[in-house]
Amino acid sequence: MTNPRLLTGIALSLALQPLSGLAAQALTLSEDSRQAVNLTLYQSNLALIEETRTTPALPANSRIILTGVSPQMLAETLQVNGAGQVLEQNLESNTLDLQRLLQQQIGQPIHLIRFNPATGGESERRVKLLRTEGKVLLVENEQGQVETLTLHDGQWRLALDAPAPYQLKPSLSFKSTGTPKPGDAQLRYLSRGLSWSMDYVINLDTKGEKVDLQGLATLNNTTDMQWPDARIKLLAGQVNEPAPNYAMEQAKMMMRAAPAADAMGGASRSSVQDYHLYTLNHTLTLEPQQQKQIPLIQQQSLPARIHYQQRVQVTPHQQQPMRKANPDITLSFEAPAIGENRTPLPAGQVRVFRPDTEGQLQFIGGSQLDSAAPGERAEIVLGKAFDLDVEYEQTAFKKLFIGYEISYAVTLNNRSEEPKPFVVDARIPLPFKLMQSDLEPTKSTASRLTWALDLQPGEERVINFSVKLIKS
Repeated sequence: MTNPRLLTGIALSLALQPLSGLAAQALTLSEDSRQAVNLTLYQSNLALIEETRTTPALPANSRIILTGVSPQMLAETLQVNGAGQVLEQNLESNTLDLQRLLQQQIGQPIHLIRFNPATGGESERRVKLLRTEGKVLLVENEQGQVETLTLHDGQWRLALDAPAPYQLKPSLSFKSTGTPKPGDAQLRYLSRGLSWSMDYVINLDTKGEKVDLQGLATLNNTTDMQWPDARIKLLAGQVNEPAPNYAMEQAKMMMRAAPAADAMGGASRSSVQDYHLYTLNHTLTLEPQQQKQIPLIQQQSLPARIHYQQRVQVTPHQQQPMRKANPDITLSFEAPAIGENRTPLPAGQVRVFRPDTEGQLQFIGGSQLDSAAPGERAEIVLGKAFDLDVEYEQTAFKKLFIGYEISYAVTLNNRSEEPKPFVVDARIPLPFKLMQSDLEPTKSTASRLTWALDLQPGEERVINFSVKLIKS
């Protein structure tokens, strides 16, 4: 019985032919040899790409050219295993470029061709290229005169000898100690152009007491590469990167300058270091320049609460005049535990909908949701309240040897026909001591005082408080 691995090796040996215009020992390891693709997408225009490619026996010191790699790869992160010990690796970015080609022809004769639509024939002439300035060429004609020609104006077109060597796309090559027999090589590298983000849709019930939560993972492929049947993991969290090296950044820019469905959701969660990983339950194909959304989190009937919040900034200097504002409409709910592993909610954009009096869902606002661990209170600012207003002013200011004594008056006004739960949040920039308050704070921390109260329809309420700020 014929060995399938031997047939694969023979086919790849035939495919591994010297590249035109390159060294005779250069072999190509193309994407046709790819056996598996694993992608880990980050939330910051970054992805870890891992591939397994079947290889024939590799002669020692052969130059292996990798095609089918991301055009936005970070070449310095390439790792190759299973292809022998790597001796060197090179970024091949001598791609065909019109301006570079013209610069190589300066001082040389060039061939001009023009099509005559009246006769159906073509006329030709040869001139010497003197200079290029954007789309304008300076040439010397047959009479020794200097002329200007404009590129892409529908008149003369250029016919230039193709330079050698050149490439249509950037690639990477490496040399290794080789392998004595066919096998599998693993490629691993980081790349730009692939990332993911989280988008939430929340439906709030009529009473404002329950929410249905749907979390969609949006996968973005802004490369010109297709990633077929990839196993995909999503890493939630902020990952630091080293400061950029100028030479490497230039190489990456050259790589980026190259010509550039619906799915059922579900994921399992794990972790690495201090980040969370979501593994999609089936393979996906990411097409070039594609955005794909995958349902990742779904929860029904989570207890929720609408309240109105106003921040008051206490400052260690005299303030004038009175300030007026409409408070934030804030939706809060307890972040659920998704599955047995207590999956957290990744950070992302949230859009909230609520039925109107006719039962039709209306968009009522949204904002950014910070990542929230299970059991943590998640808060979303929907917008500004129309029927509530706040006025606050500094009513006293006294400078002390050790700091300041400051008083504020905060006036709350409910002009609606419904009671409104209200939160006043005083932010304090220095260590402080509360000297006096009309209403007992519901919460006090090292930098904040919080009052929570219910405003009845038509009610106006004033909170007077004084604090002593202590200079460190």
